[in-house]
Amino acid sequence: MSRNFELLQKLEQEHRSQAEVLARFQTSPASEASSSDAEAETEVPARMHSPDEVCQLVRRIFLPNPGGPKVVVFSSVERGAGCSWMAAHCAQELATQVRRSICLVDANLPFPALHNFFEVENGQGFAETMAHSHSLAKCVTQLGPRNLWLLTSGYVPAADMRLEPDSLHQCMQKLRDEFEYTIIDAPPWTYLSHATVLGSAADGVVLVLKANSSHRGASQRVASEIKTANIPLLGAVLNQRTFPIPQAIYDRL
Repeated sequence: MSRNFELLQKLEQEHRSQAEVLARFQTSPASEASSSDAEAETEVPARMHSPDEVCQLVRRIFLPNPGGPKVVVFSSVERGAGCSWMAAHCAQELATQVRRSICLVDANLPFPALHNFFEVENGQGFAETMAHSHSLAKCVTQLGPRNLWLLTSGYVPAADMRLEPDSLHQCMQKLRDEFEYTIIDAPPWTYLSHATVLGSAADGVVLVLKANSSHRGASQRVASEIKTANIPLLGAVLNQRTFPIPQAIYDRL
């Protein structure tokens, strides 16, 4: 009995240590968003992926070989799946793994969130770069680590929320020319077809699913649409999982 009690104590101590590491890894809550939609993407749910899991995702997608994906779109099946959180943390993790330049792009024009996440102004950004009204160099903001930049969404009137394929491809080419890696935060896959257009100009898509929320049928339909559009599906992430007992105990099972 005493050995079992000691084991449970040790597991609980490990669980608390993991929680402390995760708390340090997560960015502090950003300033309040201008709408509830933006808040849904920037808030940190009770259980996101741990630093180790984000690190594994980055290594699996970006670092298997030198010829791997350079421009990757993160999208979701539904709102509130934590897609912006996942894209931001993958960009930060990648910046610690490589020395080359990385650009995190907020292409979620209907619900921009990354400027709140990093607490920077949403000035000229992705929209202005596509419209050729401002150069890419004038729109990006350098973050920490120093090899990481952010291209905010910029300002787009609600009546002009379309993505013109030609302008988008020119913008994407600029990103490829200026940065070694580009991570794009996109709206949900079914919203205004933005993610489809973005995915067609990228090297692949990572689909972020919300545990206990994203329906299997809807997820399968999105995966089928990605395949039909001849866009590589690089992976799917089950986010915001919940555990009735500490994860450390699951790891021992």
